[in-house]
Amino acid sequence: VGNGIMTLIVSQLLSVAAAWATAALVPDTPILTVFAILAGFGFSAVGWNGVFMAEIARLAPEGQVGSATGGVLVPTFLGVIIGPILFTGLHELIGTYTGTFAALSAVTILGLVPMYMIARSGKAPNKS
Repeated sequence: VGNGIMTLIVSQLLSVAAAWATAALVPDTPILTVFAILAGFGFSAVGWNGVFMAEIARLAPEGQVGSATGGVLVPTFLGVIIGPILFTGLHELIGTYTGTFAALSAVTILGLVPMYMIARSGKAPNKS
């Protein structure tokens, strides 16, 4: 398994840590701490896309790179459409932004499971 999987795992762990740090914010939190947490969120949010697409291309069967990368873009960017709606709905239920960030970190944690399994197995799925 390539370094891309480990990069994605680290990125997701940083995202979860940033979500939990956001959940711990209080009105007295120093502004530099808030900026540091949000910068961590930003780093984890913008860096994974290219690594993810490269890993999909690397893991795709020969001659299927276009289908594989196109196929993962649908569920990936479905999150862009559903994410804000989900966040708003959860905020209505939970009542705080901090709690909503913490709750949504569960989605990222679920995404860690298959990547951890791939990394642990040491081989790409459906490849010899």
